[in-house]
Amino acid sequence: MRIIPDNYYNNDSEMAKTFNPHQFLNRLDPQLAATYYQEQEELQLTFEVDPTWSKKQAGEANIEFFLSLSDEQREIAESDFRIVNELKTHAGADMIFQKAGRLDIELPENFENYSLQDKALWFYLRHPEEFISTTDEYELHDGSGWDEVYIDNKPGNNLEDKGPALSRSRHIWHRTLI
Repeated sequence: MRIIPDNYYNNDSEMAKTFNPHQFLNRLDPQLAATYYQEQEELQLTFEVDPTWSKKQAGEANIEFFLSLSDEQREIAESDFRIVNELKTHAGADMIFQKAGRLDIELPENFENYSLQDKALWFYLRHPEEFISTTDEYELHDGSGWDEVYIDNKPGNNLEDKGPALSRSRHIWHRTLI
């Protein structure tokens, strides 16, 4: 099952602007990549992993396999990798640990040794709904889901006079942040 957050296609997302598939794949554990390609319902591909690969060889193999995909398959994989990239930060990894603790999710034995993106991809593969809710929480936490709006609040400037929509939105915003 492929889960995409409702706001994923908002191109204003900082992570969406900075995602680099080659960089992502170069750092991705090849065994985890193989698991992704095999378990992703729309792909179900076999990526053969050689356990003797060096980190550099593994990265090159990840990139080569990705580039060998059809345009449609590559688009599916890149879309998923962009979503995973959202939590590829220290704060994102901390939120994964917290979510796992709250939900009694058993993490792999050596999970603390996983790279940031490997942690995020593992969580995405094993607990997709929780992953998506964690990305939503992360956006609220780091501010990437907020737009900054300047309102001139000088004495005598009654915001309620600016229209019912502004008044309603200010009250809603005020209630949700306090």
